[in-house]
Amino acid sequence: MSSWREMAARVLAMDADERPPAEYGLSPELTADLRQLQALLPPAKIANAAHWRPVVADALRVAREGWAAKAIGVGWSVHDLFGVGPRDEWEFSGLAVWLAGRPLVTINADYALAGGDDTLCSTFIRGGMGHGTHPNIAPVLLWDFGR
Repeated sequence: MSSWREMAARVLAMDADERPPAEYGLSPELTADLRQLQALLPPAKIANAAHWRPVVADALRVAREGWAAKAIGVGWSVHDLFGVGPRDEWEFSGLAVWLAGRPLVTINADYALAGGDDTLCSTFIRGGMGHGTHPNIAPVLLWDFGR
């Protein structure tokens, strides 16, 4: 059985050889939404505007590095990747909101692993607590939250 570091090295090597196109391997609509997100100012409804830019940077990195295309290819929704609760991130956190600057290591149909060389891996469980369906919370996409 391979360690997570060995798996990460294989994934990163594969990514380097298969660079995503300018559209990040995503639909033109989603690519346009991400470009719109990049230009948005921090939303007035968040308590600390300084938290907005890192979330946007993580969302763009997930797309740019090809993780979003891989995730969608194994069944993730756009809300799983770029969703947030309609009022704040405590209600619902998609992968981009949850990352908090950590690099992704791997992604499959059920979870994503994030971590670095000298940190433990953290697991984002798709559909897990705060990351999935909730009967009273309908997440919005970051570019809609930011309006």
